[in-house]
Amino acid sequence: MKTPLLRLSSKLLMLLFLIGMTFSFQNCDVNNPKEENKKVTDTLFVKFVNDPNSVATVSYFSYQTMGKALESTTPTGNWSANILTSNQRVAPGGSAFFTLKIPNLHWARYHLGIIDKNGNEILLHNQTNYQEANTPVTHWGGDTRTISTTVKKNETTGMYYTSGYSNWVGID
Repeated sequence: MKTPLLRLSSKLLMLLFLIGMTFSFQNCDVNNPKEENKKVTDTLFVKFVNDPNSVATVSYFSYQTMGKALESTTPTGNWSANILTSNQRVAPGGSAFFTLKIPNLHWARYHLGIIDKNGNEILLHNQTNYQEANTPVTHWGGDTRTISTTVKKNETTGMYYTSGYSNWVGID
């Protein structure tokens, strides 16, 4: 035989269980207003690194927006002016910071210009027979990015080229 206290405590436990389940389902809402209020930016703060294995100093960085990442391979904008301003130079092992106007979840490609050991300024993409790579910078996972590029010289042809590049979220 159940006592009145036992009946009351089982009803109280059932009521607490139902209240707990209600709050649990409420927190599973996929249209979480906190997520909707996050600001989406169209700018990406970049740390550009000229890899220590590069053979030249970088003096020119321009970019062209390419549209939504993983979807577009057609340019959606024109080439920018040189982002490295005021005669800024990035020696091998050095870095520079700048902001690019790339919408969130989009990507861009970039061109480099270098100064060779004789002091000549060379835009890699303007070299005769240059095989252009789509060196990417993506704006996803965060509003900061580190880009690293390695510039090498083909001793047979004398042509400079990008031998390696990478980009990842965050500033390292």
